[in-house]
Amino acid sequence: MVKPFGLMPKLYEIPFLYDLAFRRTGIGPHVDGLIECHKRFRHNHPLRSVLELAAGPSRHALEFVSRNYNAAVVDNCTEMCRYAAALAKENELTLNVFLANMRDYTIPNKYDLAMILLNSIGHLHTASDLRSHLFATWRHLNEDGLYVIEAHFPNWVDRTSLKRSSWLVEMKDLRLRVDFGTPDDDFDLDMLIRKVELHILGDLRGEEIDYQDYLILRSWSASALESVIVESEVFEIVAKLGALNPDIPFDPQESMRLVYVLRRLE
Repeated sequence: MVKPFGLMPKLYEIPFLYDLAFRRTGIGPHVDGLIECHKRFRHNHPLRSVLELAAGPSRHALEFVSRNYNAAVVDNCTEMCRYAAALAKENELTLNVFLANMRDYTIPNKYDLAMILLNSIGHLHTASDLRSHLFATWRHLNEDGLYVIEAHFPNWVDRTSLKRSSWLVEMKDLRLRVDFGTPDDDFDLDMLIRKVELHILGDLRGEEIDYQDYLILRSWSASALESVIVESEVFEIVAKLGALNPDIPFDPQESMRLVYVLRRLE
C-alpha cells in the first residue's frame, strides 16, 4: 500500500485500515458507561435500542448487539456500511446499517439511546449543520431518549494548540504507527476547522504500509456546543462528563474528553 499521496483512496474507503488505526481499547467499559448513563438519566424507561451515528466500523453498536440490545448505525460512506454489515454477519449478530448523512437523515424506527463517539461530531462544521443534526436525532429518539456526544478536549484554539498525536497498534502479524496531525496543519482560526494530516506506517502480514490522508474536523468548544444545543430547544443537557462514564465529571484541567448527555424534550 505504498503509493504517491495524491493517488491514494480516502481512509474511509479503506475501512479495514481505519478500523485498525483507530481501534479503541475499552469498548466494553464504554458500553457499560453508556448503559449506566441511561439508568441514571432515563431511569423511568428500559433501554432496549441504540443508534450509533457516524458509526464507521460500528464497534460500539456491535457490542450492544452482543448484549442483546437492538442496534442501528448511520454512516455516509458506502464502504464503511458494507464493512460494518460484514462484521455483524461474521459474528452472527443482527445490526441495522443505514447509508445516510448525519446532518439530516431519516431511517426507520425510534431509539432509546443515540451516540456519536470518537469526536465524530467534528465532521459537522457549522452551527447550521449541528442544528440540523440535532433535529434529525431528536426525531429518531423515543420519549425522554438520551443522546450522548463525545468530543475531544482540549479543543484547538490557536496554532500553538495543534499537536501531533502518535500511537502504536500491535496485534498478531501487525504493527502500525499512527501519526495524527502536525503543528503545521492548515487551520481556520475563525471556524476552528483543521485539516488534520494523517500518516499510517508499519507492516501488515509482511506488506509494508505507508499511507497518508487528511481529515477535516471542527474543534467544537464547550461554549459553542452548548449554545447550539440550548438554541435548538429539542434537548436539555443533563450531564457534562470527562469520559464515557457517569462517575467521571468534566474537569477542564484534567479531562481529555468532553462528553454531553442530552435528554430529548417534547
